[in-house]
Amino acid sequence: MAKGDIQVKTDALADWFNAERELVWSPAIELRQKDGLFELTAAVAGLDAKDVEVHATAEDILIKGKTAHTHESNNGTVHVCEFQSGQLFRSIHLPERIDPDSVKAEQRNGMLYLTAKIAKPATRKVDIQAA
Repeated sequence: MAKGDIQVKTDALADWFNAERELVWSPAIELRQKDGLFELTAAVAGLDAKDVEVHATAEDILIKGKTAHTHESNNGTVHVCEFQSGQLFRSIHLPERIDPDSVKAEQRNGMLYLTAKIAKPATRKVDIQAA
């Protein structure tokens, strides 16, 4: 394979990743564990709280959202616009199980803040049947 062939494939892959990024936006996050809680922060600047959804299972947090940008024709000529419309999607697999009913979310200043209680290990006594 010639060196030029590798470059073409690399450029095609970069183009594919750029196209995917334009369709689905994955926000930056920080996940911290403290005092029996997980604290998750996600950067969702430009989205209203009504446009963001959070779903929780015992093992994962899913953040979804939608953003739209339009131009009104009566507001003059737009020469440059770097705003994009698209979907926000981020799935975070947690290192320990949580209680999904304990998840709380708040959005302020372009950041989404979530807290979730870490689930206590469930144990139960198992009765032994005599054979």
